[in-house]
Amino acid sequence: MRDYDLCLSWYWQYDDDFVRYIEQACATRNLTLWLITPRNILDSVTAIYSGQSGFRTLLDRAVDDLRFEPIRRFAKENHLRRINPLELSHWAEDKATMHLELIQAGVETPYTILIAPFIDQPILPWLDLTPLGEKFVLKPAVGGGGEGVMMNASTLDDVR
Repeated sequence: MRDYDLCLSWYWQYDDDFVRYIEQACATRNLTLWLITPRNILDSVTAIYSGQSGFRTLLDRAVDDLRFEPIRRFAKENHLRRINPLELSHWAEDKATMHLELIQAGVETPYTILIAPFIDQPILPWLDLTPLGEKFVLKPAVGGGGEGVMMNASTLDDVR
């Protein structure tokens, strides 16, 4: 049986640099790394459930992709170390929540104005944007890869 120190499941093109960093970090520490992607998911799941291969720790960068669910389930059912278990990762994906958590933990963060989602507050109240400076960035609380991000915003109309 081939047993890996770390299993990294991922599929997102924006994770390329992160994956290279993990590969380098594992190599430096003589840790074995198993990269599971959509290209090898079927063979990997088969190897895991047939006992041909295993892993000690799971870093799941594919939490929103159901194809990787058998890997998550295996790790949970076998009490393997999970760096970002699904039941906790959804909480951490919300940028607004994490911003407040960082502030509460004493971490310096950029000045930020948190706005309720449109569905909760369809009419945007007046906001003092002065502390943000002449240009600022707008981004949704949830998402990634630049989706929904507006660079160089400068007015309340941009926020709307």
